[in-house]
Amino acid sequence: MKHLKLTIVSLVTILFSIEAFSQNYVEEITQEVCECTQGASDEGKTIEEIKLELVYCMIEASDKYKKKLKKDHKIDLDSLEEGDMGKLGELIGAQMASTCPKVIMALIAEDDSELEKAEDVQNVKDVEESQFSGEILNVEDSKFLEFSVKNEKGKTVKFYWLTFVESDIDLTTDYKTLTGKTVDISYIQKEFFDSRIGEYKIYNVIQSIKLNQ
Repeated sequence: MKHLKLTIVSLVTILFSIEAFSQNYVEEITQEVCECTQGASDEGKTIEEIKLELVYCMIEASDKYKKKLKKDHKIDLDSLEEGDMGKLGELIGAQMASTCPKVIMALIAEDDSELEKAEDVQNVKDVEESQFSGEILNVEDSKFLEFSVKNEKGKTVKFYWLTFVESDIDLTTDYKTLTGKTVDISYIQKEFFDSRIGEYKIYNVIQSIKLNQ
């Protein structure tokens, strides 16, 4: 009976040891990845360089556990399909957030930086001014003032007075007298929702208008 108890205790100990190993090998992979990527967050490295280094370190550290990863997490390192790499990244990345957060923070910072750059470019595009010169064919006074202007090449473009306009003309009182006159217009393009057609439409918004003497 005593021998049987010892056998049961031994069996339970072995089972717990197997379970502990099953849980700990991911932590071991994570630790190796963290050590491998110690310099990944150095200043001067691009986000692509950091990502490539991280992927290389993950593959290198996971190689000896590939059978366990395939069995426990359905990650096949022999195929290296995009889906398998995504699963591996999620598995290791979750552990890295607490084990070596510096690398994760570097990636987040780089992503935010790229996003800010893209937004800055978009903002520049939004406020970039263009020029157009021509004869005012018509000024339509509806909800907003609309100027139809024809240039020397015969192209007619519509411009809208929607915000403050810099001008050498007193537009509030003299805009009706501008028909037939040649002007230089500085404008930006803005997108507004047009309820009449149920979609967004680009408008040429006048920034400045001056008589072309």
